[in-house]
Amino acid sequence: MDDLKLILQKLDDLKSDINKNISNINLEINQINYEINQINQKLDSKSDKTDIMRIENTLGEKVKALFDDREVKNDSLNRIEDKIDTIHQELNTIEKVTIKNSADIIDLQSYRKEN
Repeated sequence: MDDLKLILQKLDDLKSDINKNISNINLEINQINYEINQINQKLDSKSDKTDIMRIENTLGEKVKALFDDREVKNDSLNRIEDKIDTIHQELNTIEKVTIKNSADIIDLQSYRKEN
């Protein structure tokens, strides 16, 4: 049982780490949006079409990569949550069997004392 609790703790820690990574990704997206706004302000004063295209392509690739990474993290988090649910179900089954076995042992001990 202690091993299962340890596994659950490690899975919860991993889930927490993934959530922190997602928060960091969101901060990076906000930073990129800020940079886009800064660039747009500069482009309003002097625009060069080739620079605009280069910047859009570069930032577009970065944003796509961030969203792809976020999707991977979310998929990992979903798999971890599914595993935690399975472990909880298995723990409940083990607990029920343990309770039944304990009751059977008590019954057998009282039967032995009577005979």
